Order: sequence, then C-alpha cells, then structure tokens
Amino acid sequence: MSDDLVLLVDDDPDIHFVVEQVLGDLAKVQCVTTMEEGAAALDAQPSVVLIDLELGTLKGDSFVDRVVEASPLSTVIVISGVRDTARAVDLMRRGAEDYLVKPVEPLLLRRRVERALARQRNASSAAASPSSEADGPSLNRLGMATSSLMLDLCSQIRKMAPSELTALVIGETGVGKELVARALHEASGRTGPFVTVNCGALPRELMEAELFGHTAGAFTGARGARKGLVREAEGGTLFLDEVGDLPVELQP
Repeated sequence: MSDDLVLLVDDDPDIHFVVEQVLGDLAKVQCVTTMEEGAAALDAQPSVVLIDLELGTLKGDSFVDRVVEASPLSTVIVISGVRDTARAVDLMRRGAEDYLVKPVEPLLLRRRVERALARQRNASSAAASPSSEADGPSLNRLGMATSSLMLDLCSQIRKMAPSELTALVIGETGVGKELVARALHEASGRTGPFVTVNCGALPRELMEAELFGHTAGAFTGARGARKGLVREAEGGTLFLDEVGDLPVELQP
C-alpha cells in the first residue's frame, strides 16, 4: 500500500465500509463521522478528502473552504444526496475537484481517486526535478529519461510546441498526460496561462457554461456573468483532461 491517505467525512457506516473496500488497496483510508473530526484529521495532509455535504446540521460548503486553507494540496471530492447544479459550480470554484451524487457508483469513485493520486504523484516528481530555462521544467522532467521512446517523445513535443494545431495526448491514468501537455505549453513560448479542465468532474449540464461562460440568470444560481475557461486560456493553452469521460454527445 502507498503512503497516500484518503480522508472520508461521512456519518454513514455503510459508506465507510464501501469506501474502505473500494479504496483500501490504493491508499490508507481514515473515516470520521463529524466535521470537527475531519478538521482535526487535516493535520495529516490527506491526499484526497471525501466530504458528505449533508452531515448533521453543519454546512459542508464551509468545510470545503477549511480543507482548501488547511491542506491546499488535498484533492476535494464532494458527495451529496442532492443534484444541485448551482451548488456544484460554487463548490468547484471554492476548490472542490468533483461533485458526486449519491448513490455513488463504487467504480466511478475509485477511478476519480486513482486519477487524483496519480496527478499528485506526477506533480511531486516534476517539482523534485531540476528545471531547464530552455524547455521548461515539464519537458526537462521528461528529458531525464534515456529510452529511445522517451527521447522520441521529447523530440515530438519540441516540434509540435510552436504549432497552433490541437494536440491529442493519449495514455492510461498516471502515465503523465498532463505533464506532456504542460511541456507542450512551456516549450511553445506562449505568454498566456495553462488552464486545465477536468472534464470528468463537470456535470454535463454545466460543461457549456464552464467552457464558454454564461450571462446572469442563464441558469438557477447564476447571479452574474462569467467568462468561460476558453477565454481564460486566451494566449495560452487549454488542456481538456480526460475528455473521453464526457458524454459522447458532448465530445464534438
């Protein structure tokens, strides 16, 4: 078992059992039943925090803020018995990565946690590597490999980086697709931001609004206008992470 810790804040013992069974081989699982216990457990800097929003009389929304402040490297996955589009948008803007509606499919939960753990490990490895001003830290990290396949990948990135064409990066969870995307961005010389969209975490009804923005009143809870992520990435790179998780009708 790895040293990763998954913290579950939920007062349902059945959920505790399911999470321990589904995630127990991926990481250490700590289950608590109150927000107060959850706040105390943040000292351990868990890799993933699973939060039930409907926990007693306390508001899970404010606990999300607490996690982001006390354990900023933790991936927050919200679990709710209510499908609430406006609330999901608000929580993701606060720092939650995912919003899952009960009953949660165990394999879906496992996949979300696997992805979060893989992303954190890749980020830690990249941060520990020396950087190169010429190509950027991400390409430098890839370039440390000596196999012919990795050297060819680095060569492809250098050739592709100046192009305005869309790049498709294919690979299983954990192989470093985001690292390749960042390397493309850093080697391109673009001055705009690198913006990541976790397609698998966005409810289908919010995808268009998140990508292209919305006006005030476009849907319940949309109190003001907001520019989309496509506009935010202007002059830089938009990385559609796990685009294959989108419903087929939205992928085009």
